[in-house]
Amino acid sequence: MTTSIIIIDSIQESFVQYFDKLEKETVSYLEGLILESESEDEMKEQITNACSDFEIIQDASETAKVVEHLVSILRKKGVLQFQSSAKPKAKHLVCELIPKELKLSDPNLTMDQYLELTRHSNPAIRIQVLRTMCPCKVKDDIDQLWTRIMEMSSDPDPRVRYQVIHDLCDGSPNWREDQVIKTLESMHNDPDAKVRRTINNVLTNYRYHGKWNIL
Repeated sequence: MTTSIIIIDSIQESFVQYFDKLEKETVSYLEGLILESESEDEMKEQITNACSDFEIIQDASETAKVVEHLVSILRKKGVLQFQSSAKPKAKHLVCELIPKELKLSDPNLTMDQYLELTRHSNPAIRIQVLRTMCPCKVKDDIDQLWTRIMEMSSDPDPRVRYQVIHDLCDGSPNWREDQVIKTLESMHNDPDAKVRRTINNVLTNYRYHGKWNIL
């Protein structure tokens, strides 16, 4: 049995009570989080965030139980295997990284390398980078970041586009109002129901109250 199948089976087993909310794409996304996380704590945080963002589980304490159960299953099945700290360049969860592969945790990333991660083939990585670009975390107004956030409004993955909405509506500066609203309006007919619903709520609030930073 491959690692991928073990992880998928473990996800389905631990989320059995929420199986009706686990679409195939959601399971694949959670699998990606597990494969790409570099530590158990990071994995728990990412899965917890996903449960909230994608409305899989609403109760925080229940989410914590499910996540711990998943970790326990993965550990018993031998999936959580961390490399020795003596080999930092190869340290990774489940699979080893190519030594020269860009990592978000690398403090020496250049701006170009950082932005390149927003084009990673794995949507889980793109979402992680977007979260670090959110104005609630980045206190400076950096043109390159805003340009890239807005470009990602057309990302092929709906979960990435949902994170774009959060970035645009969680502390964006007033002087970027026209850019932000134009980007949000361009997403008004998004094919994903959750993205459309969120966009509609934000734009309705903006039209009636003039506020878009509501997430």
